[in-house]
Amino acid sequence: QFATMSQVSSVSLSYEIPDGNSSGSVGVYRFGTDSAQAITAQTLTSDENYLNVYKIPLKAGAFFEGHATDSAKIILNETAVQALGWKSADKAIGQQIRLPNDPTIFIVHGVVRNFPFGNMQQTIAPVIFFNVQAAPIYRYFSFKLNPGDIPTTIQLLQKKWNTLMPGAPFEYKF
Repeated sequence: QFATMSQVSSVSLSYEIPDGNSSGSVGVYRFGTDSAQAITAQTLTSDENYLNVYKIPLKAGAFFEGHATDSAKIILNETAVQALGWKSADKAIGQQIRLPNDPTIFIVHGVVRNFPFGNMQQTIAPVIFFNVQAAPIYRYFSFKLNPGDIPTTIQLLQKKWNTLMPGAPFEYKF
């Protein structure tokens, strides 16, 4: 419903936003190798609109499509692809990876270009995107607003918020 508002160009549901605070990291290793060879990757849980809202370029493959079948698909950044030993983003597409103590075999569905997640001076760490459908935990609605009267737009968003989620606090930051 937020996405249908004329003041909003796109909306994303996620557990993290690119402000440097993530839910943590996870060990990731190539299927068929020893889990002791796992690399540590920062986790991001998002829906299919995250790249559009935050203008993160896709390097290879595709992002999530918004279906339950996305639950075993993962997206890596370029740093994660290199750390896992693939020579290029294209070579990572379709490859299988595992997480220690998780029976799921994940398929690399896409690779995004490296992007700063927090401080612009930090080295870009490996990142793995999980689909919000696979792990239905989230805490952020991110809105990409159309240019215009921002204070009025915020009021309209808050009104819609209060209608859809009465009693839930409406907090925002840019």
